[in-house]
Amino acid sequence: MGGGSGIVYTDMSLPSPFLLRIELFIRWIKQNLRIKTFYGTSENAVKAQIGFAVSVYVLVAITKKQLKIEASLHTILKVLSVQRIQGQYT
Repeated sequence: MGGGSGIVYTDMSLPSPFLLRIELFIRWIKQNLRIKTFYGTSENAVKAQIGFAVSVYVLVAITKKQLKIEASLHTILKVLSVQRIQGQYT
């Protein structure tokens, strides 16, 4: 893995455990959601895209559990991603 998340914290008045939670959340996003590009540059656009990605992740996790699918979430999300891309060109 590479270095840090690329975010610089300038508000040193925030408590250290809070900063740790932010860093862990950013790391989880990078490892699990695979957001390659943010399509908007405003804070609202980035928050909306992260929220959408988390929602999709949770819905897939619930579906996996309900249907008792043995494949990993990573595998299921990869298959869905390939299906979405193929569907755009057919």
